[in-house]
Amino acid sequence: MSKKEMTVKEFKHQYTLGALSNKDLKSIAENTQSEEIISALSTDENYYVRARVLLNDNTPEEIKNELRKIPLMFAFVLSALFDKAARRKNKRA
Repeated sequence: MSKKEMTVKEFKHQYTLGALSNKDLKSIAENTQSEEIISALSTDENYYVRARVLLNDNTPEEIKNELRKIPLMFAFVLSALFDKAARRKNKRA
């Protein structure tokens, strides 16, 4: 089972234990459809994880609005967008 496919219960367990890498957290934040997981990651200490939450189409507007209030969040979002574009380019190569 990939990190993207884990259940909310599995996520909460691994997140609490600190068993997920920043790479895993960013991927989950960007791809999850679970509002529970989105909510948990929207307060993660890593701003790059929060930026990925902001870029997730499934993130509720109220969470997006709160994340937009964070100073310099645009810089983290821009970085996440560049990273995403680089990954797409590498997949094509």
